[in-house]
Amino acid sequence: MNAKRLLCIKENSHSLRKAERIVGFFLYDRYEQAVGKIESLLVSTETHSAEYAVVKLGGFLRVEGKSILIPLAICEVEDMGKVTFSMTEESLKSAPAPHDPENPTLLEEELTLEYFESG
Repeated sequence: MNAKRLLCIKENSHSLRKAERIVGFFLYDRYEQAVGKIESLLVSTETHSAEYAVVKLGGFLRVEGKSILIPLAICEVEDMGKVTFSMTEESLKSAPAPHDPENPTLLEEELTLEYFESG
């Protein structure tokens, strides 16, 4: 029952569907502003589909940024290196940040989904 539900993928491997090979792509908001880089994907161990992009926001010099999960259902791959979504960079500042973005709890997933569904 303690089986891991999401697997963190940090590179674009052949095990990902072609449309999901977006690690390293930049995420752009509705105003075409780059908000961060997709550092990894969380893939369902059941369906083998990518469910979340892990994106680091902010950070400068030695200050750590905030890593958040973005549901891929609200994202669209535009072209090589570019993924867009309909929210603003400002709205992401209030998004929940899991303690360990590469291994979120079910509660952290639920909070993330609720946040983006209401946005």
